[in-house]
Amino acid sequence: MTFGEPRTYPRKVRLFLSPLVESCLSEEILVACERSRNMKDASQVEDRSLEKLMNFLKQEVKGEEMVELAQTGFIFPAKQKKKRSGKQIG
Repeated sequence: MTFGEPRTYPRKVRLFLSPLVESCLSEEILVACERSRNMKDASQVEDRSLEKLMNFLKQEVKGEEMVELAQTGFIFPAKQKKKRSGKQIG
């Protein structure tokens, strides 16, 4: 089994393991990680307050979507819909 050149190995491992690890983390940890990433990105935005606000809101929505995806990403779509409605699939 080969992953290609050695320099690409860590990237491929990260791409494979990241969703597995994120699905095991609590929502609070995922939100904290997203906010930490967003703080790094915020330094690139100019000083205009409206731009900062819009960027913040965009990153918050993106972060919430990533948290939801990490929590439900390994559930098949049919099961996901039933789980959200409170019904259990047998």
